[in-house]
Amino acid sequence: MTTHGIGPAAEPGPAAEPGPAAEPGPAAEPGPAAEPEPAAEPETALDHGIGKAPRRCASRRNLGGGTVCRG
Repeated sequence: MTTHGIGPAAEPGPAAEPGPAAEPGPAAEPGPAAEPEPAAEPETALDHGIGKAPRRCASRRNLGGGTVCRG
């Protein structure tokens, strides 16, 4: 049997010695707890537009301005 481009088996090198274990550093001290800022005004769903359908099509009243729906 002949070998095609395969050389002799490589010998394994010496095993790497494990280094010294890293010592844990000093634990970080927790800082003072931050107080939450009071909200100036309560937020409602209407402030963020939640519950309103986005206007993608021209309504009957606004035929000149909006996007015209086709389909």
